[in-house]
Amino acid sequence: MFRDYVDTLVAHDGQVKVAPEHELEDAAQESSTESFPPKVEVPKSFIREHERLELEAEHLREQLEEHKRYVTKLRQQLDEMDQDEVIHLEDLDEGEEEDASYRIGSFDDR
Repeated sequence: MFRDYVDTLVAHDGQVKVAPEHELEDAAQESSTESFPPKVEVPKSFIREHERLELEAEHLREQLEEHKRYVTKLRQQLDEMDQDEVIHLEDLDEGEEEDASYRIGSFDDR
């Protein structure tokens, strides 16, 4: 019952009218003659926006799957590579500093 009260308050932005019981009984009889489940009209623009968002979500899921496949492919290629071909940046700091073949940046900065 409390949940119904809170739902009513929320639905009507806190604007609830206090009514005598006999008015409530009349309102209950009127509402019982309405069809169940209640029908609500939804604007076409809402339906179109909902469909657009569903299509966009599907497209994003496809892109995510494609990205996952690409990352998996790159990881497999990295695993197959010879470990001598892989250069770790932390190894460059420990290694020879005069070796210019590992210099990062453009050659226009000379």
